[in-house]
Amino acid sequence: MAYLTGKTEQGCSTTGILRDGYIVCAPDVPDRIINQGKTNTWHMWHAKVVGEVGEKVKIRLEWPEYDKSKVDPELLKNPNFELEWECFITCARDIVFTSTDRINWSRIENVEIAGNSLVFESELEAKESWFTVLYYYTTEMFRDLLGFADENKYIKTEIIGNDMGGDEIYAFTVTDFSVPDTQKKAMFFMGQQHVSENNGSHMCDLMMRFLAGDDEKAAELRKKYVVYFVPVASVTSWREGLDTHLTIDINPNRDWEEMTLPTTKAIHTWLEAQKPVPSFLLDIHSGLANYGRWDICQAISTNPDKTDKDYEREHRFVDLVYEEASFLPTRRYWDDFAVKTTNFDGYAKRYGQSQTMEVSHYAMYDKEAGRHFPIDKKGLERFARQLLPICDKLISEE
Repeated sequence: MAYLTGKTEQGCSTTGILRDGYIVCAPDVPDRIINQGKTNTWHMWHAKVVGEVGEKVKIRLEWPEYDKSKVDPELLKNPNFELEWECFITCARDIVFTSTDRINWSRIENVEIAGNSLVFESELEAKESWFTVLYYYTTEMFRDLLGFADENKYIKTEIIGNDMGGDEIYAFTVTDFSVPDTQKKAMFFMGQQHVSENNGSHMCDLMMRFLAGDDEKAAELRKKYVVYFVPVASVTSWREGLDTHLTIDINPNRDWEEMTLPTTKAIHTWLEAQKPVPSFLLDIHSGLANYGRWDICQAISTNPDKTDKDYEREHRFVDLVYEEASFLPTRRYWDDFAVKTTNFDGYAKRYGQSQTMEVSHYAMYDKEAGRHFPIDKKGLERFARQLLPICDKLISEE
């Protein structure tokens, strides 16, 4: 008989209990989320199932219910778009995945919503299998990327510091090292500042593999650019499978002025030493929005308090992504907030054009099909291959 546990790397599940033929479990939601009434934003679950090959397991995943009446009164006093979000369970139905190695994931399609639970059945392909809600960027994926980088002549790997738990913070440089850097411009991409937002890491990983591969366009880009990557910024909290930074009180993307965290200090010190200086910088996050809000479940920031020239350049980037990639279903300019020096995109304007991108937790737009599909590696990989040539076009227009 199979059993389910959350006691695995990046785990986020209660212990499975057998009940009426199902393994019943729930995401391991911190008390502070429940006490604040913010269960509508919960979007994570990660568990290991141990059993026999070929064994069929039926899982009932009890999703945290959302009751707006339980929202902390202090939150209600402030404008907070998070309160507008419905319970994430509808989105979660589309992003239940399973894997036998935590590198290759397949989506489970027979998921049903029953009350506040997700119910599904799966046949085990190995004695140990992993199940998630959310397309996690796993520690195994990162180890695989490190192995790929070590064997690739176009990638330089550096340890630029240690995070709060002692985890090494990695930065990568991808270029054709036979071409002098003085003949090139530079870009920078970063993921996983917010530790439950995995898509920045996925995008960095996939862009690195494309750029260091055999594609003719990639070879052209390597000769023109030095491309810097930090795929996992908040390493310790990510490895632990947390929903927010280990400190709880410090948001890494509000720490770019004081730089109290080892992550921001390390990345700043490393960026300051890079030549050539990046002229385009992109901080990639994962976005929440109600299911079916296809126009806003992904976005690119455009900050109206910048100079007219900078604002126009940001709009140009959005236009190029809309016109040439499978990402934005509408030509939407995300002007919802003013840039601050505490945020990375405000800090990074000292180097060049800097923007924030939100890749939906649960869906990717397919331009050819004219609609969204559940997020998966195929959709992210397609966008990763499209994004670098778009950045090249943007920079070449300067």
